[in-house]
Amino acid sequence: MLERELAEFGRRLGMANLALHENGVAALEIESLGRLCLEQDGDDLLIYMMAPVPESDRDAPRRVLERCDYRHAHPFTLVGGLHKGQIMLLVRLPQQSISAVQIENAARFLAEELHRLARG
Repeated sequence: MLERELAEFGRRLGMANLALHENGVAALEIESLGRLCLEQDGDDLLIYMMAPVPESDRDAPRRVLERCDYRHAHPFTLVGGLHKGQIMLLVRLPQQSISAVQIENAARFLAEELHRLARG
């Protein structure tokens, strides 16, 4: 099921045969957004995006934690942090929720949240 939905998501992006690497991860560099990663975690799918944050941006950790607050009532549970000069935002799709549409919705959501964080 996961393979079929990933392939369909890839077709929506104009990429034939999108699949996870043998290590269970697929990573896509998206111009002006950052890196989108898809990773199998048991039966679930982790979807995360990473983008660089300037070293001078000392307020970034606070903004990331603030955006992940449950009171925002995001359509997905959002997890985030900073590591090695990168902001990382992640959502988990449980097996029963994995579909090409949900993968696309999660990727769009992550891109929007990264954009919000980049604006400050």
